[in-house]
Amino acid sequence: MKNVNKLTVASLLALTALTGCEKFTKGFDISPNLPLAASTPLLLTSSELATGLQEETDASRVAAIWTQQFTGISRQAAGLNVYQTVGSDYDSDWANFYQYTLTNSRLTQRGADRDKNPLIKGIAQTLEALSIGHAAALWGDIPYSEAINDNIAKPKFDIQADVYARVQTVLADAIANLNKPGLSPGLADIYFGGSKSAWIAVANTLRARYYLHVKDYANAARYAALGISSAAGSMAMPHLGTADQVDYNLINSFLDQQRPGDITADGAFATHLLDSQRANAKTDEDGRLNYFYYPASGPDAQYATVDYEPNIYDGAFTASSAYPIVTYEETQLILAEAKLRLTTSNFGDALTALNNVRAYHSGSNSPYAGNGTVKYDAYTATDFATGGIANGTAANANEALLKEILTEKYLSLIGQIEPFNDQRRATTLAGASSLNKSVVGVTPTRGTSLPQRFLYPQIEVTTNPNTPAQSAADLFTKTTVNR
Repeated sequence: MKNVNKLTVASLLALTALTGCEKFTKGFDISPNLPLAASTPLLLTSSELATGLQEETDASRVAAIWTQQFTGISRQAAGLNVYQTVGSDYDSDWANFYQYTLTNSRLTQRGADRDKNPLIKGIAQTLEALSIGHAAALWGDIPYSEAINDNIAKPKFDIQADVYARVQTVLADAIANLNKPGLSPGLADIYFGGSKSAWIAVANTLRARYYLHVKDYANAARYAALGISSAAGSMAMPHLGTADQVDYNLINSFLDQQRPGDITADGAFATHLLDSQRANAKTDEDGRLNYFYYPASGPDAQYATVDYEPNIYDGAFTASSAYPIVTYEETQLILAEAKLRLTTSNFGDALTALNNVRAYHSGSNSPYAGNGTVKYDAYTATDFATGGIANGTAANANEALLKEILTEKYLSLIGQIEPFNDQRRATTLAGASSLNKSVVGVTPTRGTSLPQRFLYPQIEVTTNPNTPAQSAADLFTKTTVNR
């Protein structure tokens, strides 16, 4: 992860010009007047580009390897595939979350306050919450209350649950600001062109996501119902795909240009599921398999010694493929899981939310359309009963539905961070929990335990004495909200 990807030359120059390089969580390390050198809409664009960098590069690749959606084959990726990793592997992730996204988001909020523009402030607050929520999920206790503070060189590490609580406060404030009048940033908002309704929906989905992380299922269901209501409202990082290291999809850039051969999908559990393992009278996943993965025997394939690789040719990871960050599918599947976990009497509501995703995947606007047979007919309750087509070995219909919801999310969000969060958080309805196997079915590639967190980066260990002590074994220690 020492090879930090680029979004555009201009964007990273803007980002690094607005942030210090001495310490990622120390503070701005700039004159308080420097934000005046850039307009608030430009600061917003930098914040949004930083969000894409954060979500689309190292963290997502590690998550995909540890959930066995991708397979590490060579160099650093090969070590990650068998859980051999050290703190310095996460230096660039830490920079993405703190030096780039959080710092630029705070600068944007300052600019919005100066301009008296609550719309832009609400967008920037949503980006901050997205970033810090993911950081808390990946590392556990992290700097937040004292991070990005000029007067504090060595910020304390806040308790993970407290960080999540503050993230919810930031999102509530973001929604309040988004509901106020404000001057639209227009095309400076690369995700939604300044649409306040789109950002309110994203903020509500994020509230649902992070309530799910802490197992507050009532609030997760509440805010998912207010979240992204159609695929058109999904938040995705756009890419033109005209020049590598400028505007390529960053997974494509890594796999095809920077580290070809390091990551494939050889023997990946996700391909095992998609390659006819889930087929039944109502489901045919050829289209999804071909969208996310490319067979080694294909005419454009690079590797003759593997069965599949991520589809960088005509599917999810082409140079111009948008990268999904917060989506309609995630929203519906949060709603489905949260409803079912609240009470099994919500079985019908949970099934409806699952079928909403299946309906989207089988429709003409599905990303899987045109990649092969796509069939996702609506499930009925009897499909999950003992002996039903959607119940393999589950003890009862409720457990079978939960497994299907989590598996659908795992396969809908291939290449994203959230499946790793689900893998560490999710248990059966009966409460059984294990480090040895996920509810979806992922098992360790080495040893008897699945990874439970990212290690603290060496740059923070070296410079901040408040960093919690850690060893390589801590990779398998659950964060507090997952215990």
